[in-house]
Amino acid sequence: MEWGDLVIPARFVNNDFANNYRSYIFDMPEDSRYAGYTFAHPRKLTRYERGYRVLRLHDEWTFHLMKQAESGKLDEKAPIIDLSFDEMLNEFMDDLYSDEG
Repeated sequence: MEWGDLVIPARFVNNDFANNYRSYIFDMPEDSRYAGYTFAHPRKLTRYERGYRVLRLHDEWTFHLMKQAESGKLDEKAPIIDLSFDEMLNEFMDDLYSDEG
């Protein structure tokens, strides 16, 4: 198992859940096939760097995406989607390049 970093623009931090002291909650990009889904990552494995959140994780990490209902709470009826590191990287790739200016 190897450790690596996933870099995500800080604008994807979901501030509606900013009071969660254990994890940051992130929104998926609007142009992603998973738009409307969120995922959590432990605060102790996340750092801020020049407008980005850097998520520390190992190469076997699985992200669990959950759908938000219109009320802003989690939609318990929607399926949970599991994504690997590579799949998650592909979802954020366009946003990383567009943020470079």
